[in-house]
Amino acid sequence: MKIFKHFISVFFIAAIVILNYGCHEDEDNPIIPAKDKGEFTLNTKYPAIRSFPEGGGIFVISISPSPDFEGTVKLSVETESGITAKLNRTELNDKDSVADIIISTSKNIALDTNSITLKATHNGKEKLLKLFIVVLSWDKDNCDEAKIKRDEFKNWFSGKSSKYQEIFGSEFTEFETYPQILIVEHRTFITKNYEVRVCYHVMVPPDDWSKLRIRDRNRLVPEIALKRETDGSIHEIPVDEYPTFDGY
Repeated sequence: MKIFKHFISVFFIAAIVILNYGCHEDEDNPIIPAKDKGEFTLNTKYPAIRSFPEGGGIFVISISPSPDFEGTVKLSVETESGITAKLNRTELNDKDSVADIIISTSKNIALDTNSITLKATHNGKEKLLKLFIVVLSWDKDNCDEAKIKRDEFKNWFSGKSSKYQEIFGSEFTEFETYPQILIVEHRTFITKNYEVRVCYHVMVPPDDWSKLRIRDRNRLVPEIALKRETDGSIHEIPVDEYPTFDGY
């Protein structure tokens, strides 16, 4: 019994010594949390998109930090009924300053102007940005033809740049970019790293061209655009020649 009591005493003394030693280690090497400092501006490339029941959309947002900016801007999104919004990153800083919000709408969403609210918090201050989704009467269809048009550009990239190969894979989110736009079909594909726009003229030759545009999701501006002619030849075009509507 005496031996047992002696063992317990030694155990507790050792534990106290270890705890004290650990405390001194923390005091000597404190973990300093990152501090928020400075100001920032919250930006959106465009304030509104068009969508439809069971449709989708994307907002591209960014921050412009002040010269003395430090720390992070924390992001969150509040939505209305019938809208799902997913941020691809929830923190921004002076190096990673761009984020996407991927929108999806329910089958029974109101045919109206709906909205989401982006909240950005930094240094104890909060900024709000309201973004709008104009939901139109339009039927969802499959994207088989758009995938065929997209994949017709695949061989052009062979031997030029392997980094774009993921845009031709099976992992993506897709939606019609502009519901109620006819003659030229517009489709958006979202992969892990890229936003890919595809559009194509639905008429017969010589007006059956197609175009493709790629934006790195870490950047605001698309980095390449291509056109495929009726004869199958493909060539680069200026990014601003890719057709867009409603400011996006």
